[in-house]
Amino acid sequence: MSTGWMHSNRPLVVFADSTLETATVIHVKGCRAAANDSGVASMVMCHNRFCTQHQLTKNTPVLELARTKDSVLVRTQTSGPFWLELGVLTPCKAPTVTPQTRSARSHTILLPPPDFIMVDTLLGQGPLKLPRRRRPLKGGEVVFIRTELADKDKEPTIWRFFALSFVGDTPAALVIDASIPFDSALNPGWAQCRPLPLLRDGKTLKPEQLLIPAFPLPDGREDPGWHSEAKHR
Repeated sequence: MSTGWMHSNRPLVVFADSTLETATVIHVKGCRAAANDSGVASMVMCHNRFCTQHQLTKNTPVLELARTKDSVLVRTQTSGPFWLELGVLTPCKAPTVTPQTRSARSHTILLPPPDFIMVDTLLGQGPLKLPRRRRPLKGGEVVFIRTELADKDKEPTIWRFFALSFVGDTPAALVIDASIPFDSALNPGWAQCRPLPLLRDGKTLKPEQLLIPAFPLPDGREDPGWHSEAKHR
């Protein structure tokens, strides 16, 4: 049950949980990845290109839905629920209700890339057995982390080899969540990217020593490429 409107005089990081440990983005109203009204974050991956705001801008009114000792579950006029630190918010007037235009209701939803869909579908049919591969990786292709693929007790995460980078002075291979559409790849969430240090026993590794490309698939299908498809609702 909502209890009133609040705002902050500075930008705030938004969180997916009441412990304020997992940062998230502000999901637009109706996005399947938004938390529900009880504050439980959805495990559904967000593919909505409008959900890119990592902070609540200052003086934005938010409506309280629930609270704990240190956190509060809120939503804006146009968003789904998310969590904020309670102590930085103060009461404010309710915002003026803005009529929703047709264009505001017609969000463009970016579907997962076709290469991710092919690999994810295959994983859903059982353990994935890939042949031994050591070829150089191409930027943007779907990969698995070799150690994760070897773990028979867990379903491996589908990653995308995005770029070579550094963690401090250590070279690293940057992988991102392979379900992210091409148009959103430069703005992944904190939990959707992972740097893999390319250093072992003082020697620099090649990315293909840590990663294995998913394509061609065991049934012979080739990589369909990484691009975005949109649909309107």
